[in-house]
Amino acid sequence: MITLRSRGSKKIDFTSDGLFGKIFAFVIPIMLSGVLQTMYNIADKIIVGKFSGDPLALAAVGSAVPLCNFITNILIGTSTGVSVVVAKAYGAKDKGTIARATHTAITFSVISGIILAVFGMLISRQALILMGTKKEVLESAATYVIIIFAGMPAAAVYNFSSAVLRASGDSQTP
Repeated sequence: MITLRSRGSKKIDFTSDGLFGKIFAFVIPIMLSGVLQTMYNIADKIIVGKFSGDPLALAAVGSAVPLCNFITNILIGTSTGVSVVVAKAYGAKDKGTIARATHTAITFSVISGIILAVFGMLISRQALILMGTKKEVLESAATYVIIIFAGMPAAAVYNFSSAVLRASGDSQTP
């Protein structure tokens, strides 16, 4: 029997009947996490639109979002692979594999986050040019992308840590 611990001392048994409600309760925090990540971009646009004083600033942020989302989705996709390994080990009650996979995932997230940050900062302007960003907003968009890429190590650690937690049955903490 596989039991997953939720908040408090209540355990959820995913191997017995009535899975719909259990799965639904597990997925709700994951969906809310996605909404919060989307709200981050919306908040950026609201703040830039209201307080920047530059009429082209909103266009710069909008031009940069696809590039930032592309890199973030690479991290999310890779972290999903980690969750498969951890979930399999968790189901097999293989604590050694869980520990190795978790440590490897966190180490990989830090290293890949740093590499993506440096790489992203170096190629941001050229990538925006390849994407067809208008000349009027190119410099502002490049600055925005550099700021986003500077936070990539933290985003990587968050995504990989969340994947490990979800794989072990905790969708609320992330």
